Amino acid sequence: MLSFCIGDNMKKYKNYLIVFFLPIIIFLIGLLLNQIYPFGSKILLSLDGYNQYPGFLNNFIKSLTTSKSLFYSTIILSFIINI
Repeated sequence: MLSFCIGDNMKKYKNYLIVFFLPIIIFLIGLLLNQIYPFGSKILLSLDGYNQYPGFLNNFIKSLTTSKSLFYSTIILSFIINI
């Protein structure tokens, strides 16, 4: 009787399991093909750092060399409002 209940639950949630695991499998295949961390020597976060670090560093240097605030959000706000 217990195996009958487990079988019904597996059939009932089969689509949910497929939808949950399919993106994970696709992501792992992408990591494998691009030779990123678990399967290679590249690190995924280093790719993201190339886009975010220069803009942050540029605004940080501007805030240190001028009398503007050190808060990052006020620097962005000042560019939008032209303060």
